[in-house]
Amino acid sequence: MALALENAADGGSTQIEDETGGFLDNIEYRGGGYAILRALWDAHEKGLALLSANEICARAKQWCSHHMASGLFAGCHRGLGWDAHGSLLKHGILKKQKLKARKQRDRIDVFCLTSEGSELVLKLIEMSADEEGPATQTPRRSLVQNQSQTPPKPERHPASAEEPPMKKPKVTEAQEAANG
Repeated sequence: MALALENAADGGSTQIEDETGGFLDNIEYRGGGYAILRALWDAHEKGLALLSANEICARAKQWCSHHMASGLFAGCHRGLGWDAHGSLLKHGILKKQKLKARKQRDRIDVFCLTSEGSELVLKLIEMSADEEGPATQTPRRSLVQNQSQTPPKPERHPASAEEPPMKKPKVTEAQEAANG
């Protein structure tokens, strides 16, 4: 950790920065960066060190409040959760590698956490321990307060009170010979 000595010499307050240059203070809870880090950490805990962008997005959706997608057409949208990966790469939290393939076009980018990234994720988990849970969970209070305003659809085929007629039992040749 580095101390900002210039501020102390000027009479300002001393600030302690982490190895990522204050990135921990700027990360948004349930934002794209948080979701990417959580997805990579969960995969790392399960023994998967390297994940492709599509795998990260699929795993990160539960931790992100924003739309999370990557691909050829995902870049045309603004504000996607995946856009945060550039900042994570720039700060040295993620490492990008190419998987080798026979053809150049078949090579894909895979990502993993660096040692600084692993430390950062542990700090993030400690900071957000009281707010944990997937983003897809809806709080119970919202279900009670905001009841549906849409009227129920009428049934197309109203259920009749009568029971359906019984099917005739199948008669086999052996039963026919015994009866006849």
